[in-house]
Amino acid sequence: MGGLDGLTIRWAPGRTPHIPETLAPESVAWVKQGPAGCGLDRANWTAAELAVSLYQTKGIGVSERTMRTFCTKHGRRPYRPTYQDLKGDPAQQEAADQDLETFKKSRRR
Repeated sequence: MGGLDGLTIRWAPGRTPHIPETLAPESVAWVKQGPAGCGLDRANWTAAELAVSLYQTKGIGVSERTMRTFCTKHGRRPYRPTYQDLKGDPAQQEAADQDLETFKKSRRR
């Protein structure tokens, strides 16, 4: 009935996303700042905490899985610490080595 044009697949548009794309830059900024930068008393974000924060600030209720998918789509991993550039700091490495040595000495009997 339509020749070769009738054989092409026409996908349905699908559901509209729960989190609008207009909120993407703000949500990514939350992850980059970390919870402390947003005035919260946590060390790192989790997808569940981001979902709660999104609900409290914007009134958009989403599940943890939806938030995780949104972060993955935008190249963010909220459970990763934001201070990865400090891992190679020699002063911090020396302090950590000293702490480990102190711990090892106190554990021996």
